[in-house]
Parts: sequence; C-alpha cells; structure tokens
Amino acid sequence: MVTPLLWFASLLFALTSVGSATNQAIVLHRISVYPDGLARIQMLLSNGSTNQNAHLSVDTLQMWIWQTPAAFLNGSLYLFIAGLLALIVEISKSGPPDTSTGSNMVRGSLTS
Repeated sequence: MVTPLLWFASLLFALTSVGSATNQAIVLHRISVYPDGLARIQMLLSNGSTNQNAHLSVDTLQMWIWQTPAAFLNGSLYLFIAGLLALIVEISKSGPPDTSTGSNMVRGSLTS
C-alpha cells in the first residue's frame, strides 16, 4: 500500500509550500512598509555587486531559497499523481470485484 504514503508525502509538501510562501509574503510586506522598501528588497535578493549596466545581480542562493515554495508545490503535485497511478495499478492487479456475494460498495446514508 504505497498510495497512502505518497498522498501523505504530497500533503506534507503542500503544507510546507504554503507555510514558506506565507512566510515570504509576510517578510516582503514588512519590508515594503519602509520608505526605501524597494531598495531593501533589491539588496536582500542581490549579492551586492553590480554588472556592467549598473544593475544589481541576483544572488544564486537567494534565487533558490525564494523558489522553494514553487518547488515544494510541484513536488506535491508529482507525488499526488504518482499516488493516483499507484492506486490504478493496485486496482488493476486485484482483478474485477466479486459481485456474487452482493455489493461490496459503501452505501450512502439515503438507503438507511
């Protein structure tokens, strides 16, 4: 039963993605309150050096850190799809359901 493991991992990745994205949004909002907020954000994301056109160059580590929520969300989607595929494989390997003893399906509350 690998399907629940994949789905729980997917849920964990999704929650991590939401948590880190929320943290980043709060940080950006708090920094933007300052009068020089845009310059502070630029210095936060840059490595402090400029290129030939006097533009700040992006720090590679900061770029990877600020992309982690999207990476976790993509991983969450991949794990969920893998869980769906594992469920389909498990169902296909078990064969057709046995209907000779009656229905094995869960009945709704309307029939009780």
